[in-house]
Amino acid sequence: MKKKNFTIFLRAVFLVFTLGIYCTAFEVYAQSSDRLIKEGISMMEKGDYASARDRFQTAVRMNDSDYIAHYLLGRSLFHLKEYDLSEKELLRTIQLQPTRHPLAYVYLGDIAYLRNDTQKAKEYWEKAHKIDPSLPGLDQRLAKADHDTKVDKKFIQYDSVHFAVKYEGAERYEAGAIVLDILEDAYRDIGRELGHYPLDKVQTILYSNEQFREIPGIPGWSGAVYDGKIRLGIGGVTSSTPALRAVLFHEYTHAVIRDITPRCPTWLHEGLAQYLEGRRTSSELRSDKSHKGPILANLENPFSNLSGQQAKMAYVISLSAVEYMIERYGMLRVRNLLQDLSKGTDTTTAIDNALYVSYEQFERDWRKSIE
Repeated sequence: MKKKNFTIFLRAVFLVFTLGIYCTAFEVYAQSSDRLIKEGISMMEKGDYASARDRFQTAVRMNDSDYIAHYLLGRSLFHLKEYDLSEKELLRTIQLQPTRHPLAYVYLGDIAYLRNDTQKAKEYWEKAHKIDPSLPGLDQRLAKADHDTKVDKKFIQYDSVHFAVKYEGAERYEAGAIVLDILEDAYRDIGRELGHYPLDKVQTILYSNEQFREIPGIPGWSGAVYDGKIRLGIGGVTSSTPALRAVLFHEYTHAVIRDITPRCPTWLHEGLAQYLEGRRTSSELRSDKSHKGPILANLENPFSNLSGQQAKMAYVISLSAVEYMIERYGMLRVRNLLQDLSKGTDTTTAIDNALYVSYEQFERDWRKSIE
């Protein structure tokens, strides 16, 4: 009897000991997963999406039921343009928690929109809107989806090797053909300058001037825009004119830069687009000596909220700074700058790495050159 009781006692001790080890191991496991997620979030905030992806992938392997890890992995893959893998992780997120992460639906909509599936994008964005209608940018996405859905129903699509052009009415076939020819020239010339050729077809939509003004979110002073698609009001195009070539080269440059890096200061974006369309700085431009603080750092955000006059000056400044950069350092250094930005590097560090001068010194030298 004593032997039996002793055996039961030993088994109980062993069970308690085993449970203790298991609980400790589980706690360590959970803490390791949390640590990986925190590290990944920190890396994403710095723009280092590749390292963030690696952390989130490990966290998912540790716990496939962690919807937060799946969502963050999907988000990092989206920024790395690995859209198929991103979609898989985001779908897993909403499978685990259908209503906890409305941003998962937003990213799924963005992926569908990039694939030119406007209807599917709209469905995802509407689901996000039902969960949280206050999400920034969501109303604008839905408005543009409504607009593009109408376009898809009424417009004809004409494809070349690298572009898909949409226009309304068979009578605009000639205009579509002219635009495609110019865009193929841009594909060759801009690609050679920036050393980059997008793999996916660039979507282009041609509008009447009146239709263009009806596009949601387009500033009144703009005649063309690239927002993931090249959109422009063309009026009655009957031939390839220098003005038409300039605007198409300009907008296609935006498409190429966006394909290289989503993180590019607007002054560099717009300066390169103007330079590669063939525009050069007016000789009348002079530095405002009364402006002691930085100018370029204030032009890193989109110009869409600027007034017409403010935007005009912002474009002039952007072209001047980029023209100086190319003349002083060469296009290869500019390519390096874009590649550095594509890795998530901030503008200050990227300029330092590519040009071997600080952001502040570059601006001082540029402003001195136009005094």
